[in-house]
Amino acid sequence: MKDSLNKRIDTLIASTKLFPWLRETKEQIEPFDFSNEIILITGAAGSLGSELTKQLTLCKFHKLILVDFSETASYILLQDLKLESNETIFFELLDISKRHAVKAVFKKHKPTMVIHAAAYKHVPLLETNPYAAIQNNIFGTEILAELALEFSVKTFIFISTDKAVKPKNIMGMTKSVCEKRLEHYNCLNKTLFISARFGNIIGSNGSVLPLFKRQMEQHNSITITNAKASRYFMTKTKACQLILHLASFKRKASNIYTFQMGDAIRILDVANRLIDISSNTFPNISLEIKTLRPGEKTEESIISDNEILQNTHHPDIFQILPKEEKSNRKTAWPEVLEINLETSTTKIKSILKRFT
Repeated sequence: MKDSLNKRIDTLIASTKLFPWLRETKEQIEPFDFSNEIILITGAAGSLGSELTKQLTLCKFHKLILVDFSETASYILLQDLKLESNETIFFELLDISKRHAVKAVFKKHKPTMVIHAAAYKHVPLLETNPYAAIQNNIFGTEILAELALEFSVKTFIFISTDKAVKPKNIMGMTKSVCEKRLEHYNCLNKTLFISARFGNIIGSNGSVLPLFKRQMEQHNSITITNAKASRYFMTKTKACQLILHLASFKRKASNIYTFQMGDAIRILDVANRLIDISSNTFPNISLEIKTLRPGEKTEESIISDNEILQNTHHPDIFQILPKEEKSNRKTAWPEVLEINLETSTTKIKSILKRFT
């Protein structure tokens, strides 16, 4: 019965009625030629990182370095890859906020490309653990960026989020700060730092469809935080294909990009469609609408009021350009470095807001 439901959920994900911008045919994975690249992926065992890894195994590459903090998730990925040897693919278990450990990996493998997907990303949880978000998302990214410069990495792709736009929550603020810091490092004209900003990945860990499925299995109900809440969605396959396309982009005035994601979808519509296709397995499912959780917004945006979109040579990739540059970000950075476990959430948000 569960297998049947999973198949129907897969059908829902591919539904052109719910997600009209997705192609009816199966998305094709384009092989890229990274023959000369040593590619390091952080968060490699996560939803996005593991899909990137699997797509890269279909490409040509010199070496693939898979970095993650979770032993269990890394082991699952190792099993999924069904590797016969480890001559070109290496697993490294480490915390990206520990500089000495990260530097040892850079020194050992000398990566030429970094795809930084590791992050804490669950909004309500990070609202009550702000320093952990700062340490992992900001300080971890800073360590990676500095080492990328030190070891002459050619391209550094940072996985950002639409929550970095007009950020209300700690998670979005940390991503926004990272986008701005990496643009600052681009001014050095050494490593090319690219930020990829997009919305929810359909079916990823912690995303809405698996959450609804668990609620149905455990309580025969679905909970929604707001009837008007909407989000942008992408499939993992498409998102990772576009991330790999970004690896071929050249340095420009702004190196922040977003992807074609269609119109925002109401979460209520997703829930109702899921209830409809699951009615035989889970009859009489109740739908409860509550209030937004701490840090959540009703709607997300792709760009801020201070930004504009510009087409690129790829039809599904758009460059994000600033209308004007803020001048207080450099002076705010020392305050970010002073954030510690004793710093209040209110003060943390006040400091980070200066970057947005």
